[in-house]
Amino acid sequence: MLTTAQPITHFFTKVVGVTHPNSDGSDRQEIIQGCKPCEQVFLRPEPENPFDPNAIAVDREQGEQLGYLPAGLAKELKQDCEHIAFIWAVLGGEGGFSTLGVQLVVIRAEEGVTPEEIQRYIDSSV
Repeated sequence: MLTTAQPITHFFTKVVGVTHPNSDGSDRQEIIQGCKPCEQVFLRPEPENPFDPNAIAVDREQGEQLGYLPAGLAKELKQDCEHIAFIWAVLGGEGGFSTLGVQLVVIRAEEGVTPEEIQRYIDSSV
């Protein structure tokens, strides 16, 4: 469970569904090959998702989908907080592991926290 008394925190998570194709036919594994650590990604709720109304897609700036947040985490995320996500690491693809994965760091800021405060937190903590 994600609980905290601090106005800004962060946590790490993986992106799931990275081997599935996107609905537009694009290959998530090919998209992940172009990802770099510290790249900002965007968390897009999918309330109309037929499999999970709590689903949160993970997209690159250009709209390319990498996968989803894990279902349990997506269900727990507070909607009254801002969540800013960055790629922490691209995993796999070497040493016999052909499948690529993505690990994220997600900054969670309570309502009312300013962009400047978030940036200071990122600069000092992540």
